[in-house]
Amino acid sequence: MAKVVLVDDDLTMVQMVAELLRQEGHEVFPFTNGNAALAALTEHSPDLVITDLYFDKTRAHGLEILEKARELSPPAVVIVITGFGTIETAVRATKLGAYDFLEKPLLLLTHQ
Repeated sequence: MAKVVLVDDDLTMVQMVAELLRQEGHEVFPFTNGNAALAALTEHSPDLVITDLYFDKTRAHGLEILEKARELSPPAVVIVITGFGTIETAVRATKLGAYDFLEKPLLLLTHQ
């Protein structure tokens, strides 16, 4: 079982991904607020962080979450997701330590 911090400002996306991860036996800490997710990185020491890239102006940016996760929990796997990705941001995220950079909409599959 992995501890997963999940953050996306799209509540439907958070609920859907969190439910799939829980069905697979993982402990999920879901957030729609980037600043709350940043605090959770210290509190929960996650094994996996899944973060959206862009939030509205009042919330932390996904690359900030990526950098903080790499600083606080170096073994954690960080996956960046976005609906507005560019090659430049994908390269930047990878250089900052992202394991993967996925574009929305995500194709979510589960095994039965």
